Amino acid sequence: MDVAHRDIKPQNILVTENNKVFIMDFNVSSMKKEDRDEFVMMTKTGTVAFSAPEIFINQAYTFQVDIWSAGVVLYMMFCGK
Repeated sequence: MDVAHRDIKPQNILVTENNKVFIMDFNVSSMKKEDRDEFVMMTKTGTVAFSAPEIFINQAYTFQVDIWSAGVVLYMMFCGK
């Protein structure tokens, strides 16, 4: 199943006492239709500080924008800010 969350940020990540990680708040997510080969989006959505650049330059993007957002979160965790 191909899903783009499009709003990965610390506030949407939960960690249990057993160190299981859960992602929540799928309000702006998008799911690939079964009858389509491509999965591209154009909507400007998500939290600006965690969004990939292609979202704001009117360029088509894929679920890979979530990887950018996860990288920003990991950077924040590493730096402590």
